[in-house]
Amino acid sequence: MGYDDKGNLYGVGEYSSIDICELPHGGETMRTVRSSGTTIEFPGSAMWDGKYITFVLQEGGTTGEGMTIQRARESKSGDLTFVGQTKLTDNCDNSAVDIVNPFIVGKRNTPVNRVEGDTVVAADLWCTNEGYPQFYYWRYPAGGLPFKTLNGSFGAPYGQAVSIAP
Repeated sequence: MGYDDKGNLYGVGEYSSIDICELPHGGETMRTVRSSGTTIEFPGSAMWDGKYITFVLQEGGTTGEGMTIQRARESKSGDLTFVGQTKLTDNCDNSAVDIVNPFIVGKRNTPVNRVEGDTVVAADLWCTNEGYPQFYYWRYPAGGLPFKTLNGSFGAPYGQAVSIAP
């Protein structure tokens, strides 16, 4: 789940189909949101990047392979249009990035100040150091290979806390 700059809460999930849902700011009922511009397979987390609402897809969106972060904007009708994607890669044996709950970091990428983040931070469950997942830093929205690594010291992290303090 993630908030956009208007305070709307978005989530993506799978039951009998894959749906994006929104709880409008001040609302009491979730609604299904129509979207265009990508295919959602194996959904992950949602978050605001400072400019767009983003959705992590573990099955690659329009390319159908690999981990991507899909960027979307809301139309006047309340539907979402996907406007771009960031593909994350790594140098591990299977070359398939598997991250859960990435965090897009920037000096001010919160719904209040609307400055787009420039780094994705997450643990890659496929890349390990002596059996422990490693935390990676990728350029955002460029993607590609990570530019920095932080070795983990515990098993299977499914999220992280990241300071965006100056």
